[in-house]
Amino acid sequence: MPMHRTLCFLSTTALAALGLVAACDRSDTTHSRSTFGTEDNRSRSLGGHVFSEIEPVPDAVVRLTSNSNDGADALFEQQIPLADRTFVTDPFGFYAFNAGPSIYDLTIRNDHLAGLSCGAAPCTAARELVAFRGVQSRYFEPQIGGGMVPQAFVAPLQVAFDPPLDDDSAVTFFAFGDDVASLRTEGRTVELGLRRFETSPRPNDTLNTTTATLHAVVYPKNAGILAATAFGHANLLVRADQANSVVISLTQLSTVTPPTAPNSFSVFAPSGFTIQRLELWVDFGNRTISQLVATPLPNEVVQIPVIWYSWWRVRARATRGAIVSESELRIFDILKPVPTLTVPDAPVPVTVEGLTVTGDGEGMREHVFVPVDPGGTILSVLTTDRTTTLPNPQDFGLPAAAGRYTWTMRQWPQATRFENFVEPDGGVELGFNGRDARVNFPSSMAAPVEVVLH
Repeated sequence: MPMHRTLCFLSTTALAALGLVAACDRSDTTHSRSTFGTEDNRSRSLGGHVFSEIEPVPDAVVRLTSNSNDGADALFEQQIPLADRTFVTDPFGFYAFNAGPSIYDLTIRNDHLAGLSCGAAPCTAARELVAFRGVQSRYFEPQIGGGMVPQAFVAPLQVAFDPPLDDDSAVTFFAFGDDVASLRTEGRTVELGLRRFETSPRPNDTLNTTTATLHAVVYPKNAGILAATAFGHANLLVRADQANSVVISLTQLSTVTPPTAPNSFSVFAPSGFTIQRLELWVDFGNRTISQLVATPLPNEVVQIPVIWYSWWRVRARATRGAIVSESELRIFDILKPVPTLTVPDAPVPVTVEGLTVTGDGEGMREHVFVPVDPGGTILSVLTTDRTTTLPNPQDFGLPAAAGRYTWTMRQWPQATRFENFVEPDGGVELGFNGRDARVNFPSSMAAPVEVVLH
């Protein structure tokens, strides 16, 4: 017998902000039914925020439809006018609908492709359509293609150090906080991108932290962060319309016990795969303001400096021909042994006929079709269903999908649903939902294939 599990959507704070109600379902089936009474209209409300990496996507067109593979709410499109099933996101990527099916599809049109890469080259497409099929959560944060330019106020920082740095030292800056959108550095010149015009103290915080913190790691020139000699941070109270003076008090690494920690990383890969060098990253809580510090071989010992407030992440990669498999981007404690990193097997072959994609396999699958000719529309779909359909550009008043496309499929075998689950023991099983969805799970990507849609 399958084990009953309690489905509790975790973003209750976000739901409260939307005026929605969190639902808890019990079911043995993949697609569970809501336990709300039919007379409770709040049971049908849904909403969320659209993200590209951690950046909210403004002016995206979000279209709500019933899930074609579910069989329920089949009359939804007939009962609800198109205008009530379409929402244009605000500057914070927010969307909301008063009513929606228990299991639904979201299709998002995004015309902000500046900086987006399509493989090894910048995209020449004009827009993208991304469909998420089979969603149940009443609060959902879909993550679409990367490349959004942060929308931020720029605060220039004049940074000094205590004690001062000598001419043989180099420094790398990082930033973290609710108000931090981006960081640009050139030598010791820093420009901090803020989500608000000025930063502020955190309320009820006995540590006197603020909504933006600047971190610095010092190391010898021509070396790197792994050779760090000092580190420090400053809690920032700054404005975007003026030059801001900042002093960072440094802690010498020689005063930390232990100053470094030995780490090594074992990797398991399926038969036929060749394990590549790993990626070792450091940040200070903001994953998009990070630094690649080393690419060690499996089981190679790396001495990692013990830098306060730092976050260390590692990812393994293996290849078989043009197939690329990766582990999750794992956060680890540098003072404890790191469990073996596992990369998944190759994606299961699939077939394409028109806009229909069919194939077996476990977990979440993403199909991306990039037009070969400039000016077209990128078509993407994410689903756990065996058979699915690509978003139809004509539903958004665009030309039909036709011509040559480069098709890639990426599979996350361990991501079995979009929703987060609370287990009976209080643990959390993450769903494919939120800003880190694409890096929370191991994945494999098939070799690109050129196809013709008509």
